[in-house]
Amino acid sequence: DLLGKIEKGFRSLSLVRLTYLANAIRRVTSGLVDMVENAAGYEESLNLYKMALGQYVDAATDWSTEIQEKLLIDETELMQATGTFFNLARGLGVASDSAFTMSQALTQLTYDMSSYLNISVDAANTKIQSAMSGQARAIQGVGVAIQAASLQELAYSLGIKKAVSEMTQAEKTYLRYIQLMKSTTHMQGDLARTMITPANTIRILKTQINLLGRAIGQVLTPIIMKAIPW
Repeated sequence: DLLGKIEKGFRSLSLVRLTYLANAIRRVTSGLVDMVENAAGYEESLNLYKMALGQYVDAATDWSTEIQEKLLIDETELMQATGTFFNLARGLGVASDSAFTMSQALTQLTYDMSSYLNISVDAANTKIQSAMSGQARAIQGVGVAIQAASLQELAYSLGIKKAVSEMTQAEKTYLRYIQLMKSTTHMQGDLARTMITPANTIRILKTQINLLGRAIGQVLTPIIMKAIPW
């Protein structure tokens, strides 16, 4: 009858509303979890950053803050890149002072290469790490030659007579660094020069949204930590 059809319609409508409500709650919950994970990831990156840089952490923090404010970069990525390059250089036998200088220059180059080639920061980071480790293939495609012959030619131009084959790992690392920086002068500063391009504008927007989510996550974390035992 008509009354039964109306009741059935109300039940169906209620079910649809409950489904929408459940989906909305699920999306909100997922978003909150992402924010808290973002905040937790930042804290972990910060701890690793401090451990990696040791006595250089204060100078590195001042530098990274300045870069982050000027170029609107995600500080987590910036810290990870700096710490990674510092550890890489130290692992290749470079002295700490030089390793710190290299880590700053290579981190900036990572962002400039990413902007210039329109590739992700991770992809640029991988190319530069590979180059510093002596793996020529990954960086060769962007016009940087770090094969032994190229390094030997660079050494001669610098007044170094020693054969590359007889050099220590640290000496080769210095040459790779010089070759890398010399071969990418056209890329250096590209991020700052192209801040207003559509690609970088979108990147900045995503970064700001990510930073907002992290800030909210940092506020929510103490509350969630208290609620988890319950």
